[in-house]
Amino acid sequence: MVDRFGYYPTNLYTGLVDITIPIHTIEVKDIKIPIEFKYHASGLKYDDLPMEVGYGWTLMAGGTVSYSARGTGISRPIGTELSPFVKKASDIVVNDKTGLSDSDQLQLEYVENGNKGSNQTVDYFRASEYDVSNFSFPGHSGQYYEMSNGDKFSIPSTLTLEGGYYPTARDEQGNAYYFEYGDGDDYDRNRTYYLTRIVSADGKETVNFTYKYFGVSEANDVSRPILNYSYIIKEISHYLSTVTTEIAYGGGMPGISYKKFRTPVLSEISSSAGKVKFYYSSQRSHSLVKMEITNVSDVILKTVTLNKTNDAYLNAVNFCTPTGSSVYSYQFEYNGTKPEGNVSIDYWGYYNASSASSANQLYVPDFTVPRYGYNDGQKIPGMNRTPNASTMQLGILKKITYPTRGYSEFTYEPHRANGQMYGGLRIAEIKSYDSDGNLQESKWYKYGYNGDGNGRAIRLVNFNDYMVPSLVVERRYNRPGEPVDDAGDRTLSKAYYPFPKCSYFSQGSSVVYPYITEYVGSSSGVYGKTEYVYTDFPDYVNNWSWRGYTTEFPLWSYTWKSGKLLRKTIKNSNGNVVYSLENVYEEMNRKDHMNLRVSRFAHLVDGSAMLTGIEKLFSAPGYSNWGVAIGGSLHDYYNYYITSGEYAVKESAELKDGATRTTRYKYNAIGQVTEETLTVSDGGMLTTRYQYPYDVWKDGTDTPVQYAMFQKYMFAPMLTKRVYKNDLLVDEIVNGYKDWGGYIALENVKQLKYYEPRIKYQGYDNYGNPTGISKDGEFEQTSYIWGHKGQRVIAEIKGGSFSALGKTLIDRVTSAVSPSSADMAAIEALRNNHSLEGSRITTYYYDSGLNLEKLIMPNGTTTNYEYDAFGRLLYVKDQNGKIIEAYQYNYKQ
Repeated sequence: MVDRFGYYPTNLYTGLVDITIPIHTIEVKDIKIPIEFKYHASGLKYDDLPMEVGYGWTLMAGGTVSYSARGTGISRPIGTELSPFVKKASDIVVNDKTGLSDSDQLQLEYVENGNKGSNQTVDYFRASEYDVSNFSFPGHSGQYYEMSNGDKFSIPSTLTLEGGYYPTARDEQGNAYYFEYGDGDDYDRNRTYYLTRIVSADGKETVNFTYKYFGVSEANDVSRPILNYSYIIKEISHYLSTVTTEIAYGGGMPGISYKKFRTPVLSEISSSAGKVKFYYSSQRSHSLVKMEITNVSDVILKTVTLNKTNDAYLNAVNFCTPTGSSVYSYQFEYNGTKPEGNVSIDYWGYYNASSASSANQLYVPDFTVPRYGYNDGQKIPGMNRTPNASTMQLGILKKITYPTRGYSEFTYEPHRANGQMYGGLRIAEIKSYDSDGNLQESKWYKYGYNGDGNGRAIRLVNFNDYMVPSLVVERRYNRPGEPVDDAGDRTLSKAYYPFPKCSYFSQGSSVVYPYITEYVGSSSGVYGKTEYVYTDFPDYVNNWSWRGYTTEFPLWSYTWKSGKLLRKTIKNSNGNVVYSLENVYEEMNRKDHMNLRVSRFAHLVDGSAMLTGIEKLFSAPGYSNWGVAIGGSLHDYYNYYITSGEYAVKESAELKDGATRTTRYKYNAIGQVTEETLTVSDGGMLTTRYQYPYDVWKDGTDTPVQYAMFQKYMFAPMLTKRVYKNDLLVDEIVNGYKDWGGYIALENVKQLKYYEPRIKYQGYDNYGNPTGISKDGEFEQTSYIWGHKGQRVIAEIKGGSFSALGKTLIDRVTSAVSPSSADMAAIEALRNNHSLEGSRITTYYYDSGLNLEKLIMPNGTTTNYEYDAFGRLLYVKDQNGKIIEAYQYNYKQ
């Protein structure tokens, strides 16, 4: 996030710098939606598309759930579904397909059936893997897994996602996120769902997301490059004869081909606070060119325009007045442009040559692979896929100029591990200058243990990862026209593809770095350095299928435990430690979920016809040679595990200003902190214990309201907080909640040694806003009237109530887009109401952007606030027009 000049947080574990341009934030109730442009600075791949913002940029505004079927999926074939078949691969019985219904090999056939489309008919089918949904929406991201028998879990566990054709997610506040539009592939094995609305936990607020959908139109399609042409080495074992080999090609078209998608674009976000509208290029339907932020009356408050080159590269983001006059902007420069066409790429998909290749280029890496009868192996006539440090950086962002005209320049370098170059970029240096070009600060990074430049590669390049095997066994013939029910020639095909079947990335990077040092300095010298150490647990990738081939998934993935800060040490220019932080982690609520991945390996054929009858009985008497020919199974299979749980901080030790503070943490089953104990240098201990709706539900002490909170997924509200000093209770806060008629909200707040509530809520309006609050020690109640559809307080009275106005007027004011002059006059008249003598009334007036425009105090004095056309505060004036405060903004055009 660019939250101040020249400051960019970095995820040093992956070597990425976080470049985020904030556009606007929608805030209503407990719902917060930041709209921003985020840049991924790892380099551009051959299949990256400019989409809404431009190459490398992503519009962060709505949300998606990306679903992938691994098991039977949400679109099941036509047939009878059986319970999941999840068994250790080593325990699966081979060559038992004799016609018995409990045959393990028959169950593998049913699992294979489960992967078929909804328009296909089978006898039986069953699942063996969890389907996975990756979700990302405002403030949340993670995964949701579900087996067809209803077994499901989420990571993180505090967020719940209910699957099905249109998923619904619920966060820890109880807010509901609905994904009511989705598009998918032809078999519904992969689908993307789009966030369509958010409903607050109390049901009082709804944020709607509207999309523009495209029908069948070549101009509106998104064309994504794909590489699927394969190189095949066939090893043919002739019946009672020799072994021969031959070469073939298959899987698709040579070179780069394209698959078309009809991806919708976000056109509007609306709430009680107003709207954000998105406008797109007339030349390219998915290229965002302008945004309008309006109030609830659809009056434009500000506009944001995007300058681009060829709708592909973002050159500037301009923040403008409602009339379109630019107030300030961010400007961007890039390292040339990405190559187009049939380009050359490395193993990870980044460019390794600046010129185009042949249209018929085979993109399979030019590995030398085993081939029967070739002592030196077979060199694939494919592409040199080694990485190139220079061309990898084509099209990457290199400079940002800020509204102040100061700027930052970015220098990147390729990832390195094992002394070799890997695909993708890591940040090497960030230099920040003022508007006159004077260097203000420089940050540079050294990676690896003792700064040797090396991290840990996610995967070593291995030709076996690119290979998919299959076996065809043909029926034997005594002579032409005289078939025999026996196995004849066997063809083992090894198809090599342009990309590996397993992922060579983790957390968006091909290499990760447990050790990094950040240096800070300027033209006058080095200020000091910060040393970082992160948790790092390599996946257990030595997972082999039953037949001995490499697998798509590791046996165990430890990404969930990796990349967490272990130690941070800040040293000054003299090398002295001025600050340190050290964390100890623990596995919490861990559970390992076993999967069985099954794929078809062998086919029994008679010419072009499938021998389905023999495939169902290959172990039966009379067919035993078929069973021997395929090794006792038509399939290949292996196990892998998905781990749920948390890797949380157990203890944190902080050294600051010569004093050490140690904090220990305890958690509940959904990852909430329930206890933290602070120990200071003198040995004193301060323990704070927290209790949430989940905790009281778990131990059976919940009240009906607390149970209702649990049922509504309202896990976040704190119920109690108790503070102990050396085991002596010194403070206690109890938050009492009440069902106010369809929604749950605070009723009172009690504190230790007070018999009555410290804070008591008297009631709420139709928007869930408090209308009356009383506090212990204050012998009067404070009442409120809200306006602008419940978005702002417009009147406050202490020591009295607004009952004299009547419910009709109060409801009218609350629900109005803007209160009428007559209604505000009626509220102001209460100042002269003798029955309210001694009470104190304050009133608030707002402009169309809901900026405070006028404040009238209980004594009648007025303070006025003036803004520029962009809604920025310029002056605070008293009732006589005298300037109390003035503001200037340093933006330069």
